[in-house]
Amino acid sequence: MARGKGAQPSSGIVEIGVGYMQRFFRISVDLLPHLMYNERTNRKKEGVRLKKLLFTILILLCLIAVWMVVTGFSVQTSAYITDNFTVSEDGSEITFTIGVGSSMGYVRGYKDEGGGASPHYLKFYSAWGGFNSSIGAKSSFSLPLQPGDTEIYVYHGQAGYALTLKKDAATGEWYRVK
Repeated sequence: MARGKGAQPSSGIVEIGVGYMQRFFRISVDLLPHLMYNERTNRKKEGVRLKKLLFTILILLCLIAVWMVVTGFSVQTSAYITDNFTVSEDGSEITFTIGVGSSMGYVRGYKDEGGGASPHYLKFYSAWGGFNSSIGAKSSFSLPLQPGDTEIYVYHGQAGYALTLKKDAATGEWYRVK
């Protein structure tokens, strides 16, 4: 089956294999600058993608921070004054404890919408940080009183202001209106 003197039966296969490898390496060497260029541009593209991703994360964090601050300016309409309140001996200040009627929420402060005069109209504000966050939350507050003060109202949203604490004209004692 040999074709000629000194012919090897597998020489054709080896020549085909070597020719294929030579062609592969020649193509690879010819394409090397092109491949390097693509690798550089890919790195540039990855850098741009990374910058876009970091910018998006930064914007998202800023939006979350703004939301956490803005929610602290919302009125807590389910706040109420509990039975736990005390009046100073000279009657110049009342200290009261706040409860929240809803399952979520804390109070961080209040504003006297009555202008500090009789009667007092109190609006309570939610704590910072969003729903059910306790950042800056307090439960005990003090309100300065004048000798002529007789009523304290608490804001309850669409229901308006509700009379919560009242001073008995005969005894001078404060009591919670139920």
